[in-house]
Amino acid sequence: MSETPEFLDQDPGSMHAGEMSMIETWIAAFTKPNEGTFKEIAAQPGASLGKAFLWAFLATFMTAFASSIAQLFNAGRQFGSLMEYLPPEFANEIPLDVAPSLGISSVICGAPIGAVLGVIFFAIGVALIQWIATLFGGTGTFEKLAYTFSAILVPYSVIAAVLSILGAIPFVGILTGLISFGLAIYMIVLQVLAV
Repeated sequence: MSETPEFLDQDPGSMHAGEMSMIETWIAAFTKPNEGTFKEIAAQPGASLGKAFLWAFLATFMTAFASSIAQLFNAGRQFGSLMEYLPPEFANEIPLDVAPSLGISSVICGAPIGAVLGVIFFAIGVALIQWIATLFGGTGTFEKLAYTFSAILVPYSVIAAVLSILGAIPFVGILTGLISFGLAIYMIVLQVLAV
C-alpha cells in the first residue's frame, strides 16, 4: 500500500505519453505553444475529425451564444435611450412586450445557426491551410490539423465568450476589445506554430 503511483515516478515531460484528456489538450494547446506540443496533440490516439468538428461546434456555439446575449443587452440599452427622444404619442404606440421576446428568440435560434456556420467556415479554413501547407511540402493530414486547430479554438472561444459578455458593460467594452484583439493575434500565432 505504500507504493507510489506510477504517474508520480514519471518525469513531467512524459506525463502525456498516452492520450491527454480534453481539458489537458486544450490547456496544452493554449499555454505551451511549441512544435512538440502540437505534434503530441496531433499524435493522440483519439484525434479524429469528428471530435475536431464537435469541439469547433461547441466553441462557436459558446461564442455565438455569448455574443447574442451581449447584443441583447446592448440593444435593450439602446432602445431605452431611443425611447427618451421619441415624441410621447409615438412612444406609446410601440409594443414594448415584443422586443424582449424577439431578442430571446434570436439568442435561442441564432446561437445554433452561428455554430453550424462556424463549423463550416472552420472546415473551409482548415482545408485551405492544409492545401497551402501541402503546396509547400507539408505531410500532415486534414484530420490532424483540424484536431489541433480545434484544440486551440476551444480555450480561445471560452475567453472570447467571457470578454463578449463583459463588453456589454459600458466603458468596459473598450478594454475587452483591446484584450480580444491581442487574443486574436495570439490565436493566429498558435495556429502558425501548429501548422
